[in-house]
Amino acid sequence: MRKGAAELTHALSLYVVDAAVAIIRELGRTQPDTLIHGDLHGRNTLRADRGPRLAVDPEGYSGDPAYGGGTLL
Repeated sequence: MRKGAAELTHALSLYVVDAAVAIIRELGRTQPDTLIHGDLHGRNTLRADRGPRLAVDPEGYSGDPAYGGGTLL
């Protein structure tokens, strides 16, 4: 993450990068091992015969299932 931030044309401050790394280290230990869509929004949901909606074009992340609700809204 630090290497990627250093390569940005609009470099992030060291404070921001350090804060992001600290959050990832803290939260990464407690994340559920659940496969989630990762890119759920209105254009990635279709009407379907087998149910009211069908989610398409997943990114496939591991994380909290509640994340999809936030991206959908």
